[in-house]
Amino acid sequence: ETLTILAYQGPLSKPELENIRGVNCALILRNLKIDDLIEEIKENNGMIYRVSTKFLRVLGIDSPRHLPDYETLHQKAISPLP
Repeated sequence: ETLTILAYQGPLSKPELENIRGVNCALILRNLKIDDLIEEIKENNGMIYRVSTKFLRVLGIDSPRHLPDYETLHQKAISPLP
């Protein structure tokens, strides 16, 4: 779920991701980073996360824009769980 959110809505900060999922994402982010499926990028306001080149390569695409229904889902705002 976290990886899908990052693929379609990323890059996102940890607080943004946690707001969408409604749970603490520290452990899953650590595990996805260890597996090289996401990248952590330092910005002036902290860290942001996005899918990695390895993730894209495993799917056989070169950009998240090539994911099914990317344009529709990327534009659609994801609201937090009730």
